[in-house]
Amino acid sequence: MKKSRDPLIDNAKEFLLEARDAYRNRRFLLVCFLSHQAAEFALRALATMIAEETEYSENLLNYLDFLATKGMVIPDDIYAFSEALSQHFMNIKCLSRAGMEYTENQALRCIAYAEAILSFVEKEVQKRSS
Repeated sequence: MKKSRDPLIDNAKEFLLEARDAYRNRRFLLVCFLSHQAAEFALRALATMIAEETEYSENLLNYLDFLATKGMVIPDDIYAFSEALSQHFMNIKCLSRAGMEYTENQALRCIAYAEAILSFVEKEVQKRSS
């Protein structure tokens, strides 16, 4: 894994690697949790780059709304992926919903969502670093 200049981006990449590992071990709930965490680290890195003080949030949409107030154009798919990952995170966090299980397809989608969010963040960071 190539290290970046931002430890939050590095954390995002590490959590994404862990999510892929959890997928190989068929731990689908963990995949969705780790994918959310990867996306959260990535979006927090971008928000921190834009404004040094940002509020911590488990809801990824809060980071996107904050970035939008700073003039950043957020693609619709990034909003949709963030909303889906945030919903998975809340479902997992409140796992009082007895018998809830995650499927392989859900796990694959969560990884894909986190990868897309990380890619979006890396492109935005690169634009602002040039």
